[in-house]
Amino acid sequence: MLGRYYAEKNRAYNEMFRITGYIRSQRDEPVRRMRYGCKTMDYNGCEVIACYHALLSLGRDISFAEIADACSRLGLWLGGVWGTRPRALYRFCRQYGISYRRYRRQDFAAITEDVVLYAYWNPRFHGIHTVELHKTERGYCVTNLGYLHGRCFPTMGDALRAIRTPMQILCLGCTQNNR
Repeated sequence: MLGRYYAEKNRAYNEMFRITGYIRSQRDEPVRRMRYGCKTMDYNGCEVIACYHALLSLGRDISFAEIADACSRLGLWLGGVWGTRPRALYRFCRQYGISYRRYRRQDFAAITEDVVLYAYWNPRFHGIHTVELHKTERGYCVTNLGYLHGRCFPTMGDALRAIRTPMQILCLGCTQNNR
């Protein structure tokens, strides 16, 4: 209910901003000023950014405002105070035709997908943060994580281990469905 309310309220405002390509940080302009739930994206937009990056990495051309709207409807958490429920990533994948496989931390070496959505406990701000990782010609790169953004690693497992976190919440290897 709140998700639909905020989605409708924020969509027109967010449409004013034109976002293209990968977003370095949710604290960068103009993303930081965009609305998500009852907050702005610099506070709670990491899942929206991760979902947008996953679609870009899978070759989809889509509006960032549309992804914010979809995430609001699929799993806004406490009106956006805590961003998006991590489990809403499953609903997002199904809605956008993305096949996924869940991995545990000890299975990182077995990841075969070129795109990963990774939600984890961030001890630096005592909350959940979600990032997207993808394969490029330079290796496996991390997005929307300031100290690692754009850095590439030889394997997806190496990239995931570089994220300093004591607790994984969710790790989804993603591929585009052939519809």
